[in-house]
Amino acid sequence: MTRQPNVPLPFLRPLAIALTLALGAAPFAYAESGAASPEATTLSKVVVTAAGFEQKITDAPASISVITGEDLEKRPYLTLIDAVRDLEGVDVGETSDKTGQKTISLRGMGSDYTLILIDGRRQNNHGDIYPNNFGGNQFNHIPPLDMIERIEVIRGPASTLYGADALGGVINIITRKVSERWTGSATFGHNIQQNSAFGSDSSVDFALMGPLASDVVGLSVRGSWYQRDASTPDYDVVVAPDGTEFERALGFGSGGKTVDNTNKTAGASLSFKPSDRQSLVLDYDISRQAYDNTPYVNNLGTETYPLGTVDGLGGLWRSAPRVGYGADQAFTRDQWAVTHEGDWSFGRSFVSLSHVETANNGRTLPFTVAERVLHKAIFNGTGNYAGMSVDDRKLIMAETFLPRPKRTMESRQYVLDAKLDLP
Repeated sequence: MTRQPNVPLPFLRPLAIALTLALGAAPFAYAESGAASPEATTLSKVVVTAAGFEQKITDAPASISVITGEDLEKRPYLTLIDAVRDLEGVDVGETSDKTGQKTISLRGMGSDYTLILIDGRRQNNHGDIYPNNFGGNQFNHIPPLDMIERIEVIRGPASTLYGADALGGVINIITRKVSERWTGSATFGHNIQQNSAFGSDSSVDFALMGPLASDVVGLSVRGSWYQRDASTPDYDVVVAPDGTEFERALGFGSGGKTVDNTNKTAGASLSFKPSDRQSLVLDYDISRQAYDNTPYVNNLGTETYPLGTVDGLGGLWRSAPRVGYGADQAFTRDQWAVTHEGDWSFGRSFVSLSHVETANNGRTLPFTVAERVLHKAIFNGTGNYAGMSVDDRKLIMAETFLPRPKRTMESRQYVLDAKLDLP
């Protein structure tokens, strides 16, 4: 068997060639010829995550870092993991899930205590809908990078404002507001690994926004597509002190292994601004992730499924049957939000109603106790199945237990957020 060269960890050390093509914000607005451009205004850097309202970053009561849109444009970021990996107190290598997706931990706390927000709206699911180590994908339901104005990262507990999910910290993704004239951007990125055992990845982001009715109604649309090829490195044989050789067959999610996966997002925002002191925004976003569960032959010559045994006679015809997975694992998210902001004589108000629905597809129901008893009788040829040939019992096994009922795990949550800031 031809073996890939040994790659020292961390596996991301191989040289990567990043090909990034960016169409910068291109104005499409109709303007009078010779019109003077507005003078540039320098603003102090402000954040909203630390206290729930805008304040200078130097006054924020937390250890907070800001990744600006300009920072995202300067480097070939493809995912949220890429954007935050270099920040102090942020660990993206603590764990990898079964698909090979990384998780984000803050200040040594587990990734379950990292709260993800988009424009202040909670993204974490209520309850665990990712059993058997599939939790890393929840960090991929984010807007296109072209649509992000900045990312605010609180390192350390923020449970007073955000609850127990924020015990480690908070990552708040702030998106761009609808501009006063039509602008748009598109970005293409592609990473090529030096070692072919590690899969390359590609991404396409776009954003387009502008007014529908001058200074009153605006629209923004965005979308992204991300494709990552499988990474299946092999490692050298381990030799014990007595000379015994051990070949390692690392499971997926360890040793740099990932499966083919695709992540697609799309969204739109409609803004209504009847006056300079009132605004109403409607948002709708969808996210679709798919992970390939095609079997492969590992370096020990054994056929194995990277994510879990796909339902079939091969998994059924054994004393301890294995079922529970489809040919692909899919994770979906649909969300909408209605947000009103007002500037009144007595203070500023913020009211938001949002809905987030997340689903884990591609799983099937495990055997019940009654099914296990019946399976044992068919497999062993006892009871009603005594005297039957193996082929006949295999046929009965398949007809009885296949296809398996779908097991969709879902999380639906509504969040009403209201704030009033008094001067």
